[in-house]
Amino acid sequence: MTITLQDVAIILGLRIDGTAVTGTCMVDVAELCGELLGVTPPADALRGLTISIRWLCQQLSTPGADADEVALERSARGFILALMGSFLFPDKKGVHVHLCFLPQFRDLTQTSTYSWGGAVLAHTYQELCRASLDRRCGISGCITLIQLWSWERLHVGRPDFGRSVSFAAPPLPHALHDDDVDGVVAEGMVNGLPVQHGVQPEAEAKVEPKPALSLGCRWRVPLTRVLNPSDVLLLYRDQLDAQTSNQVLWQPYVGEVVDRLPAICLATQDIWRTMSPLICFELLSGIVRSAYCVSLVCIRKYLQLALTRENIFTSSSL
Repeated sequence: MTITLQDVAIILGLRIDGTAVTGTCMVDVAELCGELLGVTPPADALRGLTISIRWLCQQLSTPGADADEVALERSARGFILALMGSFLFPDKKGVHVHLCFLPQFRDLTQTSTYSWGGAVLAHTYQELCRASLDRRCGISGCITLIQLWSWERLHVGRPDFGRSVSFAAPPLPHALHDDDVDGVVAEGMVNGLPVQHGVQPEAEAKVEPKPALSLGCRWRVPLTRVLNPSDVLLLYRDQLDAQTSNQVLWQPYVGEVVDRLPAICLATQDIWRTMSPLICFELLSGIVRSAYCVSLVCIRKYLQLALTRENIFTSSSL
């Protein structure tokens, strides 16, 4: 049992097919930021080829009311880059993000065509491997994905929602309306009225509901911290060691759970359990046996793809 592309698609709602997230990790910081962000970061906002997320937010989070299309696109790139570094590809502290992602936002109309879900999973596997090494005391990567995946399957560390059943989970994300742009609905609004998670105004019942958000959103409800132990590491280790097969929810995505998911979570069901490479820039992770595999050749820090019929089983960082 492990995290798969299916989990990424259903929990986070990220695309798991499409163009591989790859390219060069060697960038000219001043030239790249000047072209795509419209500003050159100062030395204290940089750490190697990574940039401060706080500085990004301060510089680009609030475009002026009279901002033109170029300024709005630059602000959008800064926001997406900050999202990458704070949520999808964070370092251990979540304060810097690598600038290698920025070229993927040059043409914002193509940004959604990348396999961000596959890249997140590749990066997460790499960080899990690094965290398992001796003398490592921290972990980076998309920890939210790991946490929500665990809550969907295991009772260990799972928030208590006041239910007695072992696998009690919060309700599915309620259907949302208004501010619907390209199939993505604004959270917390129903018919233009603010709502709390799990609570819908009476007017909402009169309108045909639209698809909900990704499954991970259902955990965004008030959590109780009553009776939680202050030191949980040893407790969680003991509980995981004592875990039995009947305490694991092996198939969490069935019935109403799947029926209420938006189209983006279900669009690629044919590759949910595919055995194929996971690619994230120079990282090539989790290649398993397959009749048709994509092999990679690294030439001057660029990854080039080639379709082969060879059976492969490897995991490496180029």
